[in-house]
Amino acid sequence: MRALTVRIFLAAITFALALPLASVRAQPAPVDRAGLFNQVVDLVTNRFYDPPQVTGKPWTDDVRAAREDILAAPTLPAAVARINRLFDTLKASHFQLHTPDDLSYYILADLTGGRTAARDVFWGTRPWFAGIGIFSAERDGKSFIDAIMEGSPASKSSLKVGDELVAVDGAPFHLIRSFRGKIGSEALITVRRTVEGPVETVAVEVQPISPLLAFEMATAASVRGIPHAGKRYGYVRIWALSDHEPIVQAIARLSPGGKLTLPTRESGGRAGTTTILSQGLTETTLDGLILDLRGKIGGYDQSETVLGLFETQRARFRFRSPRGANPEGSPAVRPFNGRIVMLIDHHTRSAGEMLALSFRRAGIGPLIGTTTAGHVLAAQTVSVAGNLLLQIPVSRPELDGEIIEGKGVAPDIVVENPLPYAGGRDLVLDAALERLAVMPAR
Repeated sequence: MRALTVRIFLAAITFALALPLASVRAQPAPVDRAGLFNQVVDLVTNRFYDPPQVTGKPWTDDVRAAREDILAAPTLPAAVARINRLFDTLKASHFQLHTPDDLSYYILADLTGGRTAARDVFWGTRPWFAGIGIFSAERDGKSFIDAIMEGSPASKSSLKVGDELVAVDGAPFHLIRSFRGKIGSEALITVRRTVEGPVETVAVEVQPISPLLAFEMATAASVRGIPHAGKRYGYVRIWALSDHEPIVQAIARLSPGGKLTLPTRESGGRAGTTTILSQGLTETTLDGLILDLRGKIGGYDQSETVLGLFETQRARFRFRSPRGANPEGSPAVRPFNGRIVMLIDHHTRSAGEMLALSFRRAGIGPLIGTTTAGHVLAAQTVSVAGNLLLQIPVSRPELDGEIIEGKGVAPDIVVENPLPYAGGRDLVLDAALERLAVMPAR
């Protein structure tokens, strides 16, 4: 845990130095529309993973037809929206132009360390935004709380998943704009919890959120034991797959054996091992484990390390690009041999889908929830005119030769979890506990 503690301490110092900016730097700068459009098209032409699609028809005709409409857009956000509609014609995931009004803007900037993406905006600090630790989703023109990060300001309030977000400080809700410039103060969140029901106001502190660090902290905070039907199950929500260490540490706290031995690669490629002592919940032997992959964040493929906690044999990923294939995979040990289930939904994407599919292929346990997004192309993020961020798919993962882009991973047990006015109920987690109670030991 020492490395995570050090990162948290350093991030706190960085935030203290950055707070006087009150997040105003992350604003769209004046942009030459023609220059932006030409830059985007050039980058797509040179870097898209499937060159024939962007060097011939119909893409070139689509670009020519869209140019005038994009340049005539009344605002920069409108122009960006039209560019993103142009990308839709290529039918590829991880393909989008992001502005500072998008949550994904800050996540992508943090994934690249702020060095190659939006570095002028976040010079001297990690990418961050003002928020309370929630995700939102639109249903019939209304915004609802889609997820709450464990340990966040929102998690310490009375807000619940499924609450309708009516307003923030009396103004219409927006996930980024509603909290900009309010760090250190309380935002008044107006919510509705039943259809056509009364509204309620909840005060929540606004904090600076550095995405990857927040995901690490939420993963750690999610770890808990859940009693059910006379048994006790461990639970951990993997908020992002950008770094294996927080995931390993979280699962280590649930390990009945008290420690986890993981494979490592030393300098020069020599194989070795490292032992991580577990903490917290090892006083009580667990009857099973729930791995929750539901969420909107992918990251880098950490399936090799994560599955190494449970299984020695698994499939190998290869990433297809114009430069050929790059095999991924290494041996691992299996220190946890109990009952395990994995939760997935339509938000599970990218590296999360790779992990889910590998989990199934290894026969570790059932997948419970709904089909994943089918968004698994590996992407590159580039800073373009106006400090916008362009995400371009540059390679296509395959699992033992199977193309998984666009298909998604279907669950073994289908469980829907309706969002609007859910009152915090989690039907998928309930189903996982019921399944664990009747599963035979591995």
